[in-house]
Amino acid sequence: METFLLLGVDSRQRGEQARADTILLATVPEAGGNVHLLSIPRDTYVNVAGHGYTKINHAMSWGGLALLKRTVQDFIGVPVDHTVLVDFEGFRKVVDKIGGLDLKAEKTMHYDDPTDGTAIHIAQGQKLSSGKLALDYARFRNDAEADTGRMRRQQQVIRAMIQQGGKPDNWGRMFKLADIVGEHVKTDVPPREWVRLVMSYAYNKPEQIKTLKIDGVNRISDQDQLWYFFVGDGERQRIHGVLDQLRRGNA
Repeated sequence: METFLLLGVDSRQRGEQARADTILLATVPEAGGNVHLLSIPRDTYVNVAGHGYTKINHAMSWGGLALLKRTVQDFIGVPVDHTVLVDFEGFRKVVDKIGGLDLKAEKTMHYDDPTDGTAIHIAQGQKLSSGKLALDYARFRNDAEADTGRMRRQQQVIRAMIQQGGKPDNWGRMFKLADIVGEHVKTDVPPREWVRLVMSYAYNKPEQIKTLKIDGVNRISDQDQLWYFFVGDGERQRIHGVLDQLRRGNA
């Protein structure tokens, strides 16, 4: 079993100095089996080495990928084997390269922000047939669910990407992703290893891609009056136990 830390950052920001917009941990058996996805809210209140307690996504802007990886490991209590940093443009290109996603929007979504050019307009039931639609769907949080709904949709998108990339008619396309990886993806996983992993899940059933959830409370801190996602010690121990069992192959 290997763990992959999947990070999404805004293309308009500067690589590792950007704050992580998406933080997701995937546990992947080397020879096929159940994949587990764990979303970590970017506002999670954690101790960042050398900086004290703050939001987990601040770690990247202060110490790059290395510090964020260390912070995630300290928080969940298990090692991270591999890291994958993808900017928004790279995500769009990957989804376009594999022919879009076989996933339909769960609700209608409309959000515009002229300050950064964001324009999200998706109809309920619309198929995410392009990289832009998939990214907009994964980023949307302008509703009552806020980050909770966004993290669920991000997991839906990752699940759909695994299934779409694993289809036999996409295998040839997977070998052509090296140019995208070089420009928009920073990872310690060689391109051919990605292809091997995806092919090993070609015939997995949808229910073999499972999701994990961190329970916590969103509230304003009494110390600095900022918004955080607080996770209790008991919940951290529970998540550690689940991930540790998965790494040992006992779950």
